[in-house]
Amino acid sequence: MAQVNVAYEDRLLAHLDAVAEGRGLSRPDLLRAIAEEAVRAGEQGRAMFEPPKLPIEPGTAVTLALKVEQISIDLDRILRAAERREKRLVEAFNATDEANREAMKRLGELLAARFAQGATPFSELLDGHLEEVEDLYKQVMSAAISPEWIAGFNARLDVIEAAAKTPRTVNRYEIAPDWRMPAWQLCVGAITALFAAAVVITMLARLTPDAWIANPMARAMYGSADQAMCELWKAKHGAKACPVLVPMVDKPKP
Repeated sequence: MAQVNVAYEDRLLAHLDAVAEGRGLSRPDLLRAIAEEAVRAGEQGRAMFEPPKLPIEPGTAVTLALKVEQISIDLDRILRAAERREKRLVEAFNATDEANREAMKRLGELLAARFAQGATPFSELLDGHLEEVEDLYKQVMSAAISPEWIAGFNARLDVIEAAAKTPRTVNRYEIAPDWRMPAWQLCVGAITALFAAAVVITMLARLTPDAWIANPMARAMYGSADQAMCELWKAKHGAKACPVLVPMVDKPKP
């Protein structure tokens, strides 16, 4: 038996050892199997490590053809059944979708009716409150534009204006048969007459002896002549009290 020595790189040799170990072979057995596979592939005219093509018998070919035809028939039947099933599913889906739409429509109508039924009292109450708020708003705006006290004030002004425009009667007093004068003129005349009388009396008191007018007036005003003298003295000297007068006593004659 001949022996062939071949040099391998360390890396390739390590891979060969790993493959041999994985297959449970030694390195020489693995190399021998590779060489035998190369020879068989060359003899059979195929690539290495490719299994040879086995010849097909006529009976086997007929059987395979029948099986393929049967598979084709079964596949066609399955496809037709699937198509019919898909059609039924589409019809059922459409019917279900229509039923869902109808149910949603009825549910919406029912919810709308219940909402309207439940919201009607609240809506009526809200409308009532809105009317009250509107009335209060009108009252507030009316009060802001023309308050009640302004209305009363305007009414009083109207009364005063009407009274001012109405001709008024003037009270006149008859002093003499041919002499009449209004009340205000009479008052002015009376005040003027009193002032003139006071001036005349004062002048007469200065011009006439004291016993005639001055002394009687002093007694009438102050109660006594001494009190009148005291008041005159305080007015002249700016004092608040009169001095105490020491009575004069006559000395006895020797």
